[in-house]
Amino acid sequence: MKKSCSPSLGLALSLIGASLTFTAFAGGTPTLTEQFNTADADTSGFLTDTEFGSAYTPALSKGKLKKSFRTADDDGDRLVSLAEWLAFRRAEILKNPRKFPESAFEVADLDLSGSLDLFEFAPLTPGKNPLTEKRKRFLMADADDDDLVTLDEWLDYLESPQPDTSGLPFLKFDLADLDESGTLTIEEFAYAYPPAVKPQVIEKKFTGKDANEDDLLTRDEWNPGG
Repeated sequence: MKKSCSPSLGLALSLIGASLTFTAFAGGTPTLTEQFNTADADTSGFLTDTEFGSAYTPALSKGKLKKSFRTADDDGDRLVSLAEWLAFRRAEILKNPRKFPESAFEVADLDLSGSLDLFEFAPLTPGKNPLTEKRKRFLMADADDDDLVTLDEWLDYLESPQPDTSGLPFLKFDLADLDESGTLTIEEFAYAYPPAVKPQVIEKKFTGKDANEDDLLTRDEWNPGG
């Protein structure tokens, strides 16, 4: 089955033209866009199956390479565009972001801003954990507390097995309260649950805690007597 871009990813990738170039990340590692442009020998803006093979690393067997090309060729035109290339590599790289941290950062940066907000950062922490757990990692990586994680901050975070967590709001209520309003909407309440939990279950739990039925949870309603 072919893998297609999500609407948000497709929108972000549509902003990338063949003439757009990226500066290599620190350490000289070519970006995925640079790999694409280098492999695009005829500068057509598309990769043939042969060009795809030269762009793709690590090297694959002929059979696996053919299968990967078909997967990347989302529209079935036997050519892989830059958008298709990035979407294909994104799905693959984010399975293990720590293995290729610079490439992982590149494909996570959907708006091409050079920094990641919480929702862009979240895929860099794979697993079935709720967003509150992913936000904890985000806050640990955001060294300058500007609600964005740069490439340097991401790499520093990976290299720091015990980052300084003093003063960070690690109570689950605070991690769910994204707008720091002191109350939780049902959407924020849902961030404390793994994605697999059904919306009906979350709604029932929220309603049970919402004592004054104002569609907001205070800290006391969240944890009565806590």
